[in-house]
Amino acid sequence: MRARILLFLLVLVIAAATSSGYAVEIFGRATTEFAWWQDLIERDTKFAGYQYLRLGALDVFKDRDIAVFGYGRYGLNEAADPDANGRLYYLYMDWRDAWKDRLDLRLGRQWTNLVADSRIIDGAQVDCKIGPAGVVVLGGRDVIFDEFEEDTQSDDVTWGTEAYLRNVRNFNLSISYAEKYDEGDLARRIAAYDFGYTFKGLSRLYSESRYDIIGERISEALAGLKVFPSDRWTIRGEYFYAYPTFDYTSIYAVFAASRFHAGSLLWTTTSRIVFPFTGATRRRFSR
Repeated sequence: MRARILLFLLVLVIAAATSSGYAVEIFGRATTEFAWWQDLIERDTKFAGYQYLRLGALDVFKDRDIAVFGYGRYGLNEAADPDANGRLYYLYMDWRDAWKDRLDLRLGRQWTNLVADSRIIDGAQVDCKIGPAGVVVLGGRDVIFDEFEEDTQSDDVTWGTEAYLRNVRNFNLSISYAEKYDEGDLARRIAAYDFGYTFKGLSRLYSESRYDIIGERISEALAGLKVFPSDRWTIRGEYFYAYPTFDYTSIYAVFAASRFHAGSLLWTTTSRIVFPFTGATRRRFSR
């Protein structure tokens, strides 16, 4: 029901904008999907059919860089529910340069992407920028999907912030922090950074890491060096480390987990040689 209402609102906003006589650029795509299979347990044939709809509108209001985007589906899956159901993936308003070319604003259901965390929220994202530097602040309802429908509970919320510096003498840096709450209880608290530096257009050093504050450990780390002395060949070496991070309100947080290590050396030219190595260690921990 929520998906149908919000998609209807998207169509209504676009229709209202176009009826004012102002030229609005509208685009979209519709995709229809049908599937059927033999259920080995119930020994009958199951059917599923979905209509996907992606819509967007640019320059919705005159003299304002405002766009609206939406994507969802509606249909029937006999294996899940005998009644039709819908799912809304995103529906948001994107307002660029909302204040003196220094503020971007997003409102609605949207995909957010910080170095510390990435997820879908029903909320707001504000990007305040001054030249190459800026600060992003976001927060809202944490949208959780199960196999067939939305599974968000009350007080499932998330928020985060990120400070960044982009393209300053070939240097980029982002530092971010994010928290997630499961029905009001703290589930995750992550701090992270990402940086890259290009040396005279011949090589690039980059690194990214996430730190689990609650568990007091590094949950993910990446470091690499890419050398490209010409357009014909490139040498890249990388090291990647990961340790599974679960919500601390989940039973999985007390289970044993394995660390993952991976490294690679890649030489790309008329031929390609890869030298991989991987490793893992296992340690039991408790909440």
